[in-house]
Amino acid sequence: FRGSVVAKLNGVYHRKAACPAITGNSLPVYCKQLDKTEAIYAYFWDSASVEEPDPEWPTGWYLGTQLGGAGITYAQILCTASIAPPSASEWQIKKSKGSWVPDPGRFFPHAQFSNAVILESEEAEKALSAVDLKALRGRVSGRDPETTAYFSHFFVLLALEHLAEVRGFRGRWGFRSQKELVGFGLCFDSIPVTELKRKSDVSRRMPLPGWPDEGSQTVVFELPKGTNEEKCRFKRAESVLISTGDPLRSRICEGSITNIDFVERTLSVKVNGSMPVGADVQRLRYRLDLYANRTSYERQVTALMQFVAMERNKMCDMLVAAGVGKVDLAVLGGDGFSAKKEGDAHGALVPPPSATNVDEKEIDEEEEKRKQKTLALADEDVEEADPQKIIDAKVETSRLESVSASQRDAVLNSMSKRLTIVQGPPGTGKTYTSVRIVTMWVKTMGYS
Repeated sequence: FRGSVVAKLNGVYHRKAACPAITGNSLPVYCKQLDKTEAIYAYFWDSASVEEPDPEWPTGWYLGTQLGGAGITYAQILCTASIAPPSASEWQIKKSKGSWVPDPGRFFPHAQFSNAVILESEEAEKALSAVDLKALRGRVSGRDPETTAYFSHFFVLLALEHLAEVRGFRGRWGFRSQKELVGFGLCFDSIPVTELKRKSDVSRRMPLPGWPDEGSQTVVFELPKGTNEEKCRFKRAESVLISTGDPLRSRICEGSITNIDFVERTLSVKVNGSMPVGADVQRLRYRLDLYANRTSYERQVTALMQFVAMERNKMCDMLVAAGVGKVDLAVLGGDGFSAKKEGDAHGALVPPPSATNVDEKEIDEEEEKRKQKTLALADEDVEEADPQKIIDAKVETSRLESVSASQRDAVLNSMSKRLTIVQGPPGTGKTYTSVRIVTMWVKTMGYS
């Protein structure tokens, strides 16, 4: 059921067995569980099944908290019998004074809005147990083993990080009610579409390999009255998931916020793909949830792919030569920290130490070769370094105030050496040192 102004009516209804003793017919009942104690039922009532029909209860489909009208009845549609609630006719909702008014909500086949197959927990467990994980393993090949290992390692980390973020949001939907999420400013419920821009068949985003480019479309939603910047967690460039009630079961698409105007009460979203086609799109009501940042994930993966595909330079060689995640270990020593760190409150990098800082017995011959190659690359002077400018940088560095000897060494080292690692505990001046380095790169050395 989608688009009703009564928010709790929207969502996925599951078909249940008929209850002829209560409804007076053998048609199935449809149920949407709100929580452990409350549910909404869609049922057909046949007034001819009783000897004295009540004029207040004519034949038709009803939405209420109990079968037969014993609880709260929210909506009705007067019609003849059908196997499922009709989707083409207009429902009516009951106002506080007892009158019935038209409501834009209506039933849709679930597949029209989602390709998801909803399984019960036992069915899902059975399906997953049949998957042979070993058969899903792939193979990555590249220009050389080092580049391939670098790409594979960080690609898997990015994917796992994104999946963990997705799982966090889905977990939030499981233990937080919709009302709570709205109150926290993390969700908008039952908001209408005010404008649908023309769909672009080609997205400006760079699609990942194997992912079809479904284009994009800008959709403008009307924000609820009273929405303000202080309570709203929706910001420009944030990712959102659009659904028609339940983000897990009635998901439509994902998108990114392009503009939010609290004065005009509008929220513009560029969706991946497009909204469902049909005249009722702007009559329905939608739910928007903050969601995992897919754009950030795609950009990081794209950057990683560009890195491994680009023409190799000395910086690329250095990153992949030491082995995945071992550049600092190779340059600084066995634990990744300078041997001079004891008693040094600022913990910044000094020029790369020799290989004697590492216990040769603890690393194999291949590891030693990688280490030596990385050290050689890290200790190289960059070709663009102007000798006179390096002299100027030495003079300027000697005049820096409020810096330790190790910080001064790190600044000077970074003017010409290919790699400088600045690290240390909180409060040791890493940011201050990095700012000094970047400033001198631009003003003194003329690097761009």
